[in-house]
Amino acid sequence: MIKFLENPTLYMNVKLHDKLPVTFSAKNLVKKVAKKGNCTAFLEHHLGNIVMRVLAQLGYKRLKYPTINCKETALKFIAISLKACNPNKDESYRQKYK
Repeated sequence: MIKFLENPTLYMNVKLHDKLPVTFSAKNLVKKVAKKGNCTAFLEHHLGNIVMRVLAQLGYKRLKYPTINCKETALKFIAISLKACNPNKDESYRQKYK
């Protein structure tokens, strides 16, 4: 604050973040967010990195199941990968889908 007050012109062209990080309390978190009806921030906060990693793997591996089309292959790969990354399940469940 002191640096800002000494020379505020340094901070005239600073680009601010588009979004602020979301903070959630652990107590009844899912129920509170679901009741508000705005689950986008919650899902983005908790699934953002996982989904980006899964989509990167999909682009790198470029899988194609022979009996289904490309869109269904991508959806199936994403679903299986999300099951493999689910931290709420035990290790044997995650290992099964890996």
